[in-house]
Formats: sequence, structure tokens, C-alpha cells
Amino acid sequence: MASIQSSKTENKSKNKSDTRYRVLAYQSLVSADHLIHGELQANSTLFDTHIVPSVDELKLALERHGWDAVVYQEHGEKRYLNQVLEVVRKSCQQVPFFLLTDRVELSEAIKLAKKGVHDIILNEDRTSLKSRIVSGIKDMKIVQVVNVEKQASEYDDLLQTIINAIPAPIFYKNEKGVYLGCNHAFLEYLGLPREKIIGKTVYDVAPRELADIYFQADRDLLAARGTQFYEAKVAFADGTIHDVMFHKAVFDKKDGNVGGQVGVMLDITERKQLEIELEKLASSDSLTGAANRRSYVEQSESELQRARRTRKPVSVLYIDVDHFKSINDEFGHGAGDEVLITLVSEIRKILRDHDILARTGGEEFAITLPETSQLEAKQVASRILNVVRALRIKVAKKEIKFTVSIGFTECDPDSESFEDAMYRADEALYDAKNAGRNTIMEYTKKNPR
Repeated sequence: MASIQSSKTENKSKNKSDTRYRVLAYQSLVSADHLIHGELQANSTLFDTHIVPSVDELKLALERHGWDAVVYQEHGEKRYLNQVLEVVRKSCQQVPFFLLTDRVELSEAIKLAKKGVHDIILNEDRTSLKSRIVSGIKDMKIVQVVNVEKQASEYDDLLQTIINAIPAPIFYKNEKGVYLGCNHAFLEYLGLPREKIIGKTVYDVAPRELADIYFQADRDLLAARGTQFYEAKVAFADGTIHDVMFHKAVFDKKDGNVGGQVGVMLDITERKQLEIELEKLASSDSLTGAANRRSYVEQSESELQRARRTRKPVSVLYIDVDHFKSINDEFGHGAGDEVLITLVSEIRKILRDHDILARTGGEEFAITLPETSQLEAKQVASRILNVVRALRIKVAKKEIKFTVSIGFTECDPDSESFEDAMYRADEALYDAKNAGRNTIMEYTKKNPR
């Protein structure tokens, strides 16, 4: 009812002489003795009265102007009353309708009220005509305000019903970041009841480290206005973390200032997981899970660049499974695959998390060891050699034993590329094979083979 009070306060502030009500009157006989002319049109300071003598002119007047009241006066039978009421109804102007008549029965008055007659005034009751019309106009204005507020409330309910039907989480906040509303999907997404969200901020509904991200994004959006897209993590009430795409926009108040923001959330957790899987497939060997050659070189080049800055050593190992073709021929390719998978698994147990292991060929593998000297690389190579010597792989009731040959070298970050280091490690591997296999060999300067 705040708007009604505001309307009343506004009216009080005006000078009464400034208020003139626009009255549209219909009377079939125009005469100076008639109430409309004598009581309304003569009071030009209170009423701005326009009289029409026919239903057609009444219709035109309703189409062209807005009115505060419609007055109908007719002596004798009310032969045009129903027509006039229908014309007013079709005009969609919500104004009080006054009937001036000689007499009316109670039963007839009830029927007329149902048809839209606001008040019935007897022609002989001249003294109350003006006050009853003014009172009826004011009553109607109050009814209009109440109806507007009722319609607004119904519209709000409808709007909430509509956004609740949208499966994507929706929320809206004021310019201070306080949640004003949301839909059911948003409540279900966060797993929180409405009372724990409405009137709260991101710091009330999310962990601080995530709330800081949302808060900064809100500030950036409100400062720039327009729209905003960004990805962030969202914590569910059950503790799980999801990847979410936010799509938000600023809305303004009636005065043009920023009113707040509305946002839609799209859960992209599955998409992000798929991206990770695709990236993994693109950068790793599908059989063993080790990095593929392209990924290995990229990661190792980065390590070599870091070594140039930190002045710390980087070493490279090249590994080849001895007589791998014989294993495939004797035990089958499935057994050969099992050998490679087991080899990678055992090597990983020896390596550190930041070491880089790759399958560079059919039965060839490479390892980059950051912050590792050639002497330390030799120790790693020896451990791998001894672990493999002790391995026994059972396939179809048969036991497979195999060995590996390993070449290794330390990179020179100041004078060579990683490809140069790979070449030297490969040279050392070639020497290990020539030395009878099942051994390790470090690179030594000599003539290229």
C-alpha cells in the first residue's frame, strides 16, 4: 500500500483549486435545467465537463481522450443505458460510471451495479451530485492503485513461475551483491534452502577462496556494465566441486543507475572432464599411458629453458627393450603389450612426480630428469636396469623375462637444443646395444656412427 500513501501525500501537496476532473457526460436532451449542465458544466473550477448527445459521439470521445468519470442522464425510460454501458466497457477505460435518473427500484439498482454502474444519483438530489462524483472518482483511483499492485504481484508470481520452469540455474543480485531472487534450479544446484540465499552475498553461500573470485567478477561487471562470460569452480552443499560457465548481465534502475545483475549458470563439469581426457589422449600413449613423443619434447624443452634460468642440470635417458620382436614372436603381441605396460608401471615407481616419461617408438622410451646430473642419471638408469632384470611376467601360464638397454647424457642448456640432447642419449643407447645389451651406457664424445 506504499504507492497509495505516496499518491495521497502527493495530492495533499497540491492546491485544491488545481484539481479538475475530466467528466464525459451523455444526455439525450440538452437543457439548462438538466443536472449535468447546471451542476457540472457550470462548476468549471472543479469539473472539465464534455457533453455528448449521442452514443456514437460518446464512443469517439472515449477513443480520443482519457476521462475521470462517465455520467449518463436520461429522463423517462433508460433506452440507451445498455448501449452506453457497453461502449464504456469496450473502451477499456477504468472509470466510475454514474447514472442520473428520476427513480430506480432496488432490484434494478443491483442489476445495474453488476453491469458496471458505480453510483445511481436521483435527478432531484442536486446537493449531493458533485460530492458523490468526486468521491466516486477518488474511490476508483484507489481501486486502480490496488489493482495495479495486485497485477504487479501476480506478474511477480508469474515471472517466478517462469524462471522456476527454466532448467538452468538463474539468480539476480542488487548493486551491492545481495541476492534478490533465484529459481528452483539454483537452489537445487547449491543444495541450499531459499532463506540461506536471499538477502545473502557470495561470502555466505560459497567458500572464501571461491567467493573472492565471484566478488571480483561482479565488481568488474558492474563497473563495465554490459555482459560477462567466465568459467569458475562452484562448491555444492555436498562438498563436490563443479566447473561452471557464468553468463551475466547488468540491469539498471528507473533512474538509469546500476540496479544489479542477473546471471545464468551452465554446468560444464562433464565438458571439462572430456577436454582433459581428449588432451590426455592427444598427449599420451594409449597403451602405456606414458607421454607421446610430441608431448615429451614440448615438456622437455620447457625444462631445458628453466635449466638455463636456474643453472641446474637436466639429464636424458633412452631405453630400449632387448629382443622385443622375439617376445612378440614367441608369446604373441598381447604378451608384448603386457611387457611394455609393466615396464612403464615399474619405471614410474622409481621416478619423481616431475620427471617426464614417454614412449617414443614401438619398444623405445625416453626419460627427462630435471635437476639431475649425469652421475645421478646413471644411478637412476642402474635402478631401472636392476628392477627390469628381476621382473617376471606371467602370460597364459608362461613366464616372460626380459632386459633393457639404456643410454643417458646430461644436457648442456647453454649450447644445445633438446633435440641435440636426445641425439646424444640415442648415441649412448646404440653403444649399450653394441656392448651386448642388458646394460647402461653414458654418452662419450666420439665420431658419429
